[in-house]
Amino acid sequence: MRSSIWATLCLLLFSSMVWAHSTSKDSFHIGILLYDGAQTIDYAGPYEVFGQANYRLTTVSEDGGTITSAMGLKVTPDTSFDQDNQFDAVIIPGGSINEAMESLEVLQWIKEQSKQAQYVLSVCNGAFILANTGLLDSKKATTIRGAFDSFEKNFSDVELVKNKKFVDNGKFITTAGLSSGIDGALYLVSKVDTIEKAKSVAAKIEYLWVPEGAISGG
Repeated sequence: MRSSIWATLCLLLFSSMVWAHSTSKDSFHIGILLYDGAQTIDYAGPYEVFGQANYRLTTVSEDGGTITSAMGLKVTPDTSFDQDNQFDAVIIPGGSINEAMESLEVLQWIKEQSKQAQYVLSVCNGAFILANTGLLDSKKATTIRGAFDSFEKNFSDVELVKNKKFVDNGKFITTAGLSSGIDGALYLVSKVDTIEKAKSVAAKIEYLWVPEGAISGG
């Protein structure tokens, strides 16, 4: 009897979850930048959100080779900069950013993708990479709290917002640190589709999402 109840519960749970992102060419297509030192939660959190939203997902690095995340996790991207991909949205994770932030290839790829992408989303100190392209000049942005001073010093043309988990400039969206990437990804779902769909995804992943992006006590 107990085994039967457990099997029924598992069936109900599994039937309500999305286990793979869309592969349809008609689906909203998101490119996730990967590089050595990328923070795992910065790309994995949004990846889960967008997969649950049934968007098409492609991970991409400069040469398409395996990258090693900040926590030592090795990931093999789906494609490289050389491939002719044009994404509806681009995600830029943070982490150990120094090499990526100074890479002319990375910066040029972001600038080229942003010409046709509807949205560009940075996570955590990935805002430094995005800001170094010049695309955030005269716009508002946020990043991880511990990097506020450095960001203001290096990017004086960008207005830093310190009390939000995500900041929306229309095309360009930046988020605060680490798990804030999940908040920003859910917000992007609400822009691409509806607030109701974003709330549904948040419920599926059991995440307490504040659509306004406010930081508790901020």
